[in-house]
Amino acid sequence: MKYLKRTRPGSPTQLVAVALLVIAFGHTATTAKADFAAGVVAYEKADFITALKEWTAAAETGDAKAQYNLGVLHDEGKGVDLDHSAAVKWWSMAAKNGLAVAQHNLASAYIAGDGVKKNHRKAGSWLQKSADQGLARSQYTLGKMYGYGMGVPKHDAQAAFWIGKAAEQGDMRAQYNMGKILRDGKGMEKNLAESVDWFIRAAKQGHVRAQAKLGKRYAAGAGIKRNDVMALKWSLLAAQNGNVAAIENVKTLKRRLSGKSITDASRQARLWTPIQENN
Repeated sequence: MKYLKRTRPGSPTQLVAVALLVIAFGHTATTAKADFAAGVVAYEKADFITALKEWTAAAETGDAKAQYNLGVLHDEGKGVDLDHSAAVKWWSMAAKNGLAVAQHNLASAYIAGDGVKKNHRKAGSWLQKSADQGLARSQYTLGKMYGYGMGVPKHDAQAAFWIGKAAEQGDMRAQYNMGKILRDGKGMEKNLAESVDWFIRAAKQGHVRAQAKLGKRYAAGAGIKRNDVMALKWSLLAAQNGNVAAIENVKTLKRRLSGKSITDASRQARLWTPIQENN
């Protein structure tokens, strides 16, 4: 499945999918596949008017992917006037046809009140459907909603369960939150070593707050063997992105480290690059 990054900031959706799936039955289905494929080609050429035309033809035959993508075009105002209500209409159709990414976007719209009246209960229901299909960002959001009791009953164990599902798939926000959950023993048994493991995974992907937490853990030897060089490395990386706690930790560490250790940590931070997990 191929995804294109969205360009409009502040939208509840994050990606527009342009997957080409084989539809192996009936003349109408074959036509819909062709319309969808033509829409993909047009979209990738930034010919949004043609993409709109092709996907509309496919969507009217019930193609969930085309319905979803039409929602994104309306949400971004590409090839058509920006219309969040129209986006919700198309995502609703795709969501009812079982498309997980559409279910997620529809839930996000209900959370934000973007094109539809806010309704956290409906958002939770749609997130449950997409989370059950294995969509990591839905699992993460559903877990947060259980944590806050927003649209679903407050339930720390369910929050930990769904956030853990997303973390296992490589969602760095979920990995960071699992670090906190295991640190605090909220919804599951406290385990400082496992907490550090999740902070490490998130930090390696570039999660700034996880990097800051990891710096503190290495400095204190909490859940992991104390290592001042590693503590300074991760604190420097977080500090570069403005994390206040990390900035203070850098100052503390530099007062107690030797010049060689500071040089070593600084070199490691300078050479560091994020390693994204598949998610």
